[in-house]
Amino acid sequence: MELKTYIVDGQRMTSREQAHAYLQEVLALPAWYGKNLDALYDCLTSLPACEIRLRNADAVRQMGEYGQKLLNVFRDAAAADRAIRLTEERAPELICTRCGRRVPASTRAAACTCGGLWELSYDLPPFSLEDVDRGQWNMFRYRRFMALDDDTSWRAVTMGEGMTPIIAFDDDVMLKMDYFMPTLSFKDRGAAALIAHCRSIGVDRVVQDSSGNAGNAVAAYCARAGIGCEIFVPEGASPKKIDMIRAHGAVCTVVPGSRDHCADVCRQKAESGVYYANHVYNPYFYEGTKTYIYEVFEQLGRMPDHLLIPVGNGTLFLGAMRALEHLLDSGAIRRMPQVIAAQSERCAPLMLAARRGEAEPAVITPEPTMAEGIAIGRPMRGAQILALAKKWDVRFISVPEDGILAARSDLARRGIYCEHTTAANLAAYRRCCAVYGKVSDCLITMCGAGLKSDH
Repeated sequence: MELKTYIVDGQRMTSREQAHAYLQEVLALPAWYGKNLDALYDCLTSLPACEIRLRNADAVRQMGEYGQKLLNVFRDAAAADRAIRLTEERAPELICTRCGRRVPASTRAAACTCGGLWELSYDLPPFSLEDVDRGQWNMFRYRRFMALDDDTSWRAVTMGEGMTPIIAFDDDVMLKMDYFMPTLSFKDRGAAALIAHCRSIGVDRVVQDSSGNAGNAVAAYCARAGIGCEIFVPEGASPKKIDMIRAHGAVCTVVPGSRDHCADVCRQKAESGVYYANHVYNPYFYEGTKTYIYEVFEQLGRMPDHLLIPVGNGTLFLGAMRALEHLLDSGAIRRMPQVIAAQSERCAPLMLAARRGEAEPAVITPEPTMAEGIAIGRPMRGAQILALAKKWDVRFISVPEDGILAARSDLARRGIYCEHTTAANLAAYRRCCAVYGKVSDCLITMCGAGLKSDH
């Protein structure tokens, strides 16, 4: 049975009247609640089994003696009633990766004033399968390990994303069928988490740039949440992806030029004050993609020896690495698996930088490739990706362009009809075996369906 969770934010309780009105709302207190501490204690101890996550207790203490008494009521109720699980934690906040500035997670700013990108900071409990909500058949079963603003917004947004199967391809390779998603792409993981955040902070309109999959996912989840949406895609994006974006009611603007130029045009639009729901800039997207790893661990009861992950902007890579570090720090796994990062041979700024020992992506001119989903010449979080790659000895491998169609055909003849960027993962695996020898016990992600990628 699902354990009811209440997220109580102390920043919403800075005066006596404000505190009691907020508590009556967030805890759904009965009509007889008399807005005094004795009544609050009685209400708390009469709640069914639940978890109360109390954030920003310091804000409550600013009320002085009354604030401290209010906090003690929560603690006393939890001590008296074993059905109440009380945890005290910091509310999520954003930290600039360049200057270290801290701002509330509710900020509408796409980046810091210094130009640095945001990183999430919050209290992350140790990973335990006991804290997985098995009553939810979606990625939010792992919400105890996600930086959610409340326990309600995701319920209005989720469409059952996640919980995708793992199947055998051959004796050495397993495939995680991560295009078994509402919009046929793994990007639904990040979009669901990001749009749940948007809904919780009251965003009513967003813009986003994408080669197709992320834009389609954001458009779909915005439609679900009732949020207006405009997606910018580069010329050459799959017409089927554009059709899907528009079908969800979003405006889809096709931008001439490269994928990187498309992002520049979209960011100019965001500077007018529209919320930038970008899968690279916004760290809430990675709160969704990291569930990929939690899911693999729960499904297999272990981590495979090798994980092959495609890397363009690094949305899956960054989420996966954070989750792997979390499992390692929690003692759930004893060692880090060998991560293999795949980049197109025609657009490999991260691979080139890693081989040179450089901390920033190499300056390149991308060439046309069928692996459009990873054709990112200027990955905005490239320095973070390279730092993690160096820390954990990630192995970069290039995707041979002439191997993509053969890999796609081989997958299709095994019943798996995927897009070209996804087929590139198998082509990268084969290149890896050719360079390094046999790679066994390897999990490859199938991240996008073929139905929307045929040009």
